[in-house]
Amino acid sequence: MYKASSYDHEAAEVVSPTEVEYTKGEAQPKACKDVPFAILFNVHILGMAVVAVLLGADAVRETLDSITASGTDVTQDSNSNVGLIITAVIVGVLTLLSSSLLLSFMIMFANILVKMALIFSVVLSLVACAAALFFGNLIGGVIGIIFFLLSVCYAKMVW
Repeated sequence: MYKASSYDHEAAEVVSPTEVEYTKGEAQPKACKDVPFAILFNVHILGMAVVAVLLGADAVRETLDSITASGTDVTQDSNSNVGLIITAVIVGVLTLLSSSLLLSFMIMFANILVKMALIFSVVLSLVACAAALFFGNLIGGVIGIIFFLLSVCYAKMVW
């Protein structure tokens, strides 16, 4: 009898998942494996901070001067950035809270969100294909069908 592989299929012991004791795994060493990107990220953050310090105060001052010149009442001194700083702190805290809540929501429902994203991808590729064919774009329709079929295959493999 010919077999597709040289592996002895009859000698394998079948073990059910309930019989195997679960172990958590090994602790991984803490290391940065993307040093160039870490450096680029930090240079990017530093660049944004430098631009904010160098140009931010002048931009705010020019905006307040243009508001004053247009006849609008400005209750704060145009050289004072207290209102801007308070607004930035409030928005920053609200952003931190909302992003933390949404991240925990996404972690709790990750499985459902992935399935919804897969369904959305398949449906959207089908809609794009149908739209291209509806407007008489045959090449776009063929490309849409290809992407639809690829999306279906990907969704089936990930599901």
